[in-house]
Amino acid sequence: MDNNTCRCGLPLELKTSWTDLNPGRRFLACQRRREVGGCGLFVWCDPPTCPRCKDTMPELLNSNSRLREDNMFLKSKNKEFPWKIWLLGFICEVVVMWMKR
Repeated sequence: MDNNTCRCGLPLELKTSWTDLNPGRRFLACQRRREVGGCGLFVWCDPPTCPRCKDTMPELLNSNSRLREDNMFLKSKNKEFPWKIWLLGFICEVVVMWMKR
């Protein structure tokens, strides 16, 4: 085993934890850590998360997730907008033509 491989001989995976206790904390792990026969190697790369980050990071992640969902919703609504403008213009044109008669 060298610094880049686990006891299974596989390259280590660099992952990021997004749990409430370790938000944004990076770690190295065996690719087969969840499989039977995997060596289960797990090593933190970053120091422990500070208490303030443990409190604020989950809130920020949830807020970011809600903003992404809102953004996707608004993008879908914006796709409807051009044909509504065209329809409104068409109706206005029909009304103007009718009034000129």
